[in-house]
Amino acid sequence: MYKDYKNDRSFRTSTRQSSYARVSAAAENRQKEQQQERAWTRFFDYGKQLPSVYRKLISRAAVCLLLVLGLFGVKALNDAATQQPEQELGRLQFVGTEQTAQYSLPMEGEVVQTFAESDREVAIKGADLAEVKAILQGTVIRTSPDSIVVNNDNGTQTTYTGIRPQVLAGDTVQSAQVIGLLDEEVLCLETVSGIGYVDSLDEVQLRQAGAQIEQ
Repeated sequence: MYKDYKNDRSFRTSTRQSSYARVSAAAENRQKEQQQERAWTRFFDYGKQLPSVYRKLISRAAVCLLLVLGLFGVKALNDAATQQPEQELGRLQFVGTEQTAQYSLPMEGEVVQTFAESDREVAIKGADLAEVKAILQGTVIRTSPDSIVVNNDNGTQTTYTGIRPQVLAGDTVQSAQVIGLLDEEVLCLETVSGIGYVDSLDEVQLRQAGAQIEQ
């Protein structure tokens, strides 16, 4: 019995101490609140003691400050409302450009003639009967036993020479789509735009040429 009584007394002691701590904390919070209330009371009392001229100036300054803050808030809302459609429009234009101007290399092989060397076409040496792919999305306008001409959707036109066509005039081709097989050892590509010949292996130049045509 003594042991149980002792434990019970310890429990009551700890509970009492916890209650004291809560009461003390509540008292401290209440004291802080009272100090804040007294500080605000002194502030307003001091304001009442100011001459009427000063009180009017302070009131007008407060009104002006509220008006300025309100104007800034309205401007921020207007900017956000106008900026969002512009961002959406830019995103849609970007996606559309990506879809119509996606670039693909025509074939795996060795470049035996660069655009810088001819200022007109490039030549790639590949394996016999290697697959030849469209560099850009477009429409086939003409074929022959060893060539294909495609009007690319970005406004340029590419002629593939040294190829056995697997497409027909009028067909729509996608970038990276197989359009034929290498007929001999060398595939020649010639791409022309409204501003002249461009490098068929330069994706950036092809995009720029298409953008200038659209303008």
